[in-house]
Amino acid sequence: MKRWVVVLGIVAVVAVAGFFTLSYCGGRFIRARLQEAKGPGLSVGAINVYPTHLSLKGIQYEDPTLKKRMFQIEEIRIYPPFSLPSGVSSRLKNAR
Repeated sequence: MKRWVVVLGIVAVVAVAGFFTLSYCGGRFIRARLQEAKGPGLSVGAINVYPTHLSLKGIQYEDPTLKKRMFQIEEIRIYPPFSLPSGVSSRLKNAR
């Protein structure tokens, strides 16, 4: 019994550490792809990866030739088409 508690604790710690590591790497990956797509004028303040959505904060685009800010967005949240809690509950309702 004691061994299972230790094993479950280790699995939980590894899962949480893996989530934070993948969130950090995902944010860096997304920032690099945005810079490639829009060029040197785009700046993003913060990229946060949550279990339910992706959050981009402090987005600005400045025209490199005019040196004028073209637009500024405070925050964008991108939700995936399939959310785990709602997807599981809807599948359970349909299975009945």
